[in-house]
Amino acid sequence: MVKAMLLSGSRHRGWADWAVTYLHVFRGVVVGSCLVVVVLAWFTHIHWLLLASGCIGTGEFVESTYYLVVLRWAKRSGRVSFGGRPFLRVQAPSD
Repeated sequence: MVKAMLLSGSRHRGWADWAVTYLHVFRGVVVGSCLVVVVLAWFTHIHWLLLASGCIGTGEFVESTYYLVVLRWAKRSGRVSFGGRPFLRVQAPSD
């Protein structure tokens, strides 16, 4: 999905588009890693690691979900434009 979005090039991606993509990837990697560590800690009976990775995974899931909800709300309310202008506009020097 991410590769297809990066390679499509059909429209300009604004900062909000990149933020949504980053948050989805971040959530998948971090929360997925924490879940793997939770399972390993469960089978190896390392209680502190189980609790730490469970808390970190839950916290990061809640935080990234909150940011995604805020970005979607901002898009619906017109406060943020997705596919907007680039950060820097380069203008050709006039002779």
